[in-house]
Amino acid sequence: MTNKRLPRLAANTNLSIFTGSEFEGLPIMANKGPFIYQHLDRTLKTINLALNDYSRVCAIRFDLRFPNNGSHFDHSTNDIIDSFMSSLRSKVKNDRKRSAKNNNRSHNTIVRYVWDREIDTGVNPHYHFLILLNNDAYFSVGSFDPGPGKESMACRIEDAWASALGLSCWDVRGLVHIPANAVYPINRNREGVPDLFNRASYMSKVGTKDFGKHHHSFGTSRI
Repeated sequence: MTNKRLPRLAANTNLSIFTGSEFEGLPIMANKGPFIYQHLDRTLKTINLALNDYSRVCAIRFDLRFPNNGSHFDHSTNDIIDSFMSSLRSKVKNDRKRSAKNNNRSHNTIVRYVWDREIDTGVNPHYHFLILLNNDAYFSVGSFDPGPGKESMACRIEDAWASALGLSCWDVRGLVHIPANAVYPINRNREGVPDLFNRASYMSKVGTKDFGKHHHSFGTSRI
């Protein structure tokens, strides 16, 4: 079924509603539906692009929240996500440069991503995120306290969110959530892809999105 034959979302008629238990032969969280067809499609394309970049990919799921007193942030746009991604990419780039100085077999990585914006019972929105990295460069998320002289992807994510919010790392502690089973190794043989796509499909659900407020509720890296 093409999106032309799917019902349109009343709050945004450019988007189509998708129901079912599979998308392009991959499982989705049917109990969380209905979903946005275009968002599922862009998520799958982003995953496939990452696998075109690298034979093995490390996918990491995490959530970003605002402070409880964060109503003063401008929620009318998603500019803060641009700031977050700019900071995270810079941190990854610098880490790869340091690694290359110490190891001539060090691997570089593009940082591809998918995000969705939701609002439930609070006054502030929150973001669900998926980043996709070269598995030969990064294969885990690590912890927020990796030890003296060590860095982890969790720390880089937290530091980038602090930078985007204009706060110290201590002030954002607890605002970055790494859920259980957050890391998905996938490869070009499609191993791990069904499990990853099923998990990522949650980000394409209609529920708890704040449509109709002149800002996007979903985004990906360039396709």
